[in-house]
Amino acid sequence: MIAGFCVFLVPWTVLAETSLLRQEQSQQRIGNSTADSAALLAELVDEFGRNGLEGTDVEILEGIQKVMGNVSGELMPEIVSQLNAARTGEDRTGRRARALSAYVGQKSASYQMRQVLLEYQRQLALYQLAERVQVLGDRQSANLHEAVALITASRKPSAARRQNDFAISRRLQETEQEALQKEVSLVLSALANMQKSFEGSLENRPGDALAFVAEHKLTAALQSAFLDLKSDRLMSAAGYQKSARDTLWRLVMILQPDRDPLDRLLAGLEKLDELIRGEKEVIGKTGDLDNRERAEAEELVLKNERVQVLEKQITDLERRLEHARPEQQVALTNLIENVQRRLEKEVERARERMGLDGPEVSDERRAERLQRDQAELVDRTDFLRQELSELVPEVADALSGSIAPMQEARAALGQSASPEARKEAALPPEKMALAALEKAREELLAEIEEAEFVEEVPLDKLEHLKELLEKVQDLKEGEKTIKAESAQAEQAGDTDQLKEEQAAAQEDLQEQAGKVAREAQSPAPEAARSIGEAAEQMEASQQALAKGENDPLAQQAALDALEQAEDQLQEQIAELEQAREDLEALQEIREKLDEVIAGQQEVQKDTIDEVAEPAEATSDKLAERQDQLGEQTSQLQNETQSPAPEAAQDLGQAAEAMEAAEGNLEQTNPLAAQPQQGEALESLQAAREKLDEKIAELQKQLGEAPGSDQASLEEALAAIEEAQEQVSEALAQLEPNAGALQELQARQEELADALQQAAQESGSPATAEAAGQAQPAAAQAAQQLGEGNLAGAIGEMQKAGEALGGEQGTAAQAREQGEIQELAEALGAGTQPAASPLQAANSEVSPLASGSQGSLPLGAQSALQSAQQSLADAAAQANAGNPSNSQSESQAAQASLSQAAAALSLAQAGLSPGEGQGQGQGQGQ
Repeated sequence: MIAGFCVFLVPWTVLAETSLLRQEQSQQRIGNSTADSAALLAELVDEFGRNGLEGTDVEILEGIQKVMGNVSGELMPEIVSQLNAARTGEDRTGRRARALSAYVGQKSASYQMRQVLLEYQRQLALYQLAERVQVLGDRQSANLHEAVALITASRKPSAARRQNDFAISRRLQETEQEALQKEVSLVLSALANMQKSFEGSLENRPGDALAFVAEHKLTAALQSAFLDLKSDRLMSAAGYQKSARDTLWRLVMILQPDRDPLDRLLAGLEKLDELIRGEKEVIGKTGDLDNRERAEAEELVLKNERVQVLEKQITDLERRLEHARPEQQVALTNLIENVQRRLEKEVERARERMGLDGPEVSDERRAERLQRDQAELVDRTDFLRQELSELVPEVADALSGSIAPMQEARAALGQSASPEARKEAALPPEKMALAALEKAREELLAEIEEAEFVEEVPLDKLEHLKELLEKVQDLKEGEKTIKAESAQAEQAGDTDQLKEEQAAAQEDLQEQAGKVAREAQSPAPEAARSIGEAAEQMEASQQALAKGENDPLAQQAALDALEQAEDQLQEQIAELEQAREDLEALQEIREKLDEVIAGQQEVQKDTIDEVAEPAEATSDKLAERQDQLGEQTSQLQNETQSPAPEAAQDLGQAAEAMEAAEGNLEQTNPLAAQPQQGEALESLQAAREKLDEKIAELQKQLGEAPGSDQASLEEALAAIEEAQEQVSEALAQLEPNAGALQELQARQEELADALQQAAQESGSPATAEAAGQAQPAAAQAAQQLGEGNLAGAIGEMQKAGEALGGEQGTAAQAREQGEIQELAEALGAGTQPAASPLQAANSEVSPLASGSQGSLPLGAQSALQSAQQSLADAAAQANAGNPSNSQSESQAAQASLSQAAAALSLAQAGLSPGEGQGQGQGQGQ
């Protein structure tokens, strides 16, 4: 449907009445089709709502439906109406304006539909990529636990008999790790390509993901894990594998859309249910470790004739592998892997025939697999605990209570003992872990059912850190008191005081330390770790005190950890106080910069007016104003140098462009000054964008909400629509004169050539003298026309006409020069009125382009800045009497305005287009 829509983007200048009728009918059909699609999407969104389905995917779908509804319900009927008016109207200029307005509407509708399609494709690609990263993370986790299991098994007494097994396991891990390395590389390449399509979006998840990957050195971790496996450095390899696995799992969270707290809790509940199911499965298999009937059935499986044949093949291949040359080992390893896979399938078939449901081939290997399963559950539980720690710390604490018994069960399963002994040692902690998981589930359900989530105003991070510092200092004073009083009680032999008063006081302080550590987890993770370490040492002290014993070493360790936390918090507070100072300075600089931008826009508009009738007095006044703005810009450059050096660089470039514009104004050449003023504006706006980025960065560091006000999207759209109508009016005025300047230039060049020939070949000295005196001015007029300086050209034509005077031999050339001058003056009179609506359109969009009315979606902001500059150039060219250049710049401005309007419409619907996404904007022009 979108591709079909673009076919009808045809300029009005080539439309006859029948063509307009076809255009109108086709537009009506497209509008009806779009309305049908929007209605279907609306029904789908309503159905989701009735079934209680929510989340980002539904919100994106709803946004797409809103855009399609707006396009089909408002924009397309308006386009049809404008096409009808262009076809049936009586006023020729009005018909042209209506056709141009219809064209503008078509451009906007086309852009919005393209953006809808692009947004859907981007979200789908991100969703699929997140799923892929999740799979890769799970595979990395499995390979990690294979490495850990191999390390554990290699330390057992039976290790000497299993060297071939270990060699095959290492080979399999190498192969899998190499595959993971390559597949992750492909994912990162896809993210890098996707990042370009998200540039300028309100959120750039691919960019955030790549920054996270770089920060955590994912590529290096994958490569190091592979190299360590090849070199048989298993412990080191496992460390890199864990780092890679954790990064991949966290990467999934970055790639997924932001979710509200309730969605995050519901997702956590699903993961917790998976953990409970996994722990129950481990408990069931642990209880089956000493199943004698199963063991006997397994012996029958192993006596199966086909199974024995395959096992013999593996044994023979393993012997050959022991004595094989290096170049033969890879081929033999691959062959062993293939035979092992055939053996596993044959064992499975034999088990199915006997009604068995597990693939284990020995008690030891069965316990090892259970140990791996339990280790995987430990990691997933800890990862879920971290996800929920800030949102629901009580649930995270309950999850923490399941990790220790899981680790205990894992150790029990890995010990060298009989199946019965392993079962007896592992089952109790497994059941404790399950109970802790179920308790965490109950607490999570209570949070989901009772809590009403609202958008909270973020706490001032600096003040929060100061509060934490006071709490740490209170903890330190409390621990000093306990240490001193416990020492006195110990010296006095008062064990009762140690058991009762000091143990209770230490327990209370330990609980307070734990709460402070959790509170500090988000704003100050390093200090939180130190406080957590202090809490652990307090617990050790409390346990000793409860026995009537003193533990001054644990108390001192707690004090040392609190001292470290205090230093860390003070350092972080100092950084934030500096950030606060920089933020206030940059906000003040931005206010001054907004005044300079507004002043530069006004000077540029007045310079454009000056182009129509340049005068030395008024140009000198403009030069003075430009000089003052240049001095202010240079001052801002100096103030910005330290807190935002990149913005200072842009300000320096703006000051240089202002100086150049000032020079041209002093020479009474406003037409040459105007583009330089545009360059200055472009650099000023670039500096403001960099200031915005730096301010947002500091606000994020301080934990503050973005301070820049959002511009009203409705008011911005209204201003853009008004500007579009004014540009359409200007284009209707410019069209009849388009191309006239080129014709005048050609005639002037022919006249200059004729005068050159007359000056050289005329037999009359008087004629040759008159032609020679007039020729330079005539040639200069032709050059001025080529540069679009109609006023300057008319002045040169006047000089040429005066030089020709009443000489009879050059009468024909004098008449031709007079006619050309009259046409040029008429052209100027017919073109300059178009500058008025263009200047009015410029006034509408300038405040939006500068950001002084608040921030807009970046795609709209950049489009408006392009439109503002094109409008300024178009108005200047109109005042200079150059309809062709003015028309070209006006069309460019109209295209940018359409892009900005479409971007704002998408933002209203909850979709956020980025930069560089206006593909196809020039189609049909």
